[in-house]
Amino acid sequence: MKFTSAVMAGALLAAVVSTSAAAEDRQQQQQQMQNMQVEQQACEGDVYALCGEAIPDQKRIAKCLRKNWSKVSHKCRKVMASYSKRHGGDDD
Repeated sequence: MKFTSAVMAGALLAAVVSTSAAAEDRQQQQQQMQNMQVEQQACEGDVYALCGEAIPDQKRIAKCLRKNWSKVSHKCRKVMASYSKRHGGDDD
């Protein structure tokens, strides 16, 4: 009887830990999606105004924005600089 209780308690603990980890993963994914949306919004106007011909090719858009850096908005520059730091620079 004690063994069964210990097994049940262990299974319950594993389920709680697993559920908690899954909830944390979902929350982290939601935060990443929100961040991505904010970043896209920061550059959307610049992309359409300066690099419309490059849509939907992300590499061409990035290259175009870099080429037109002096015309890119401050918000978009900040996003691009942050992305570059997180992903190790240019992807050409």
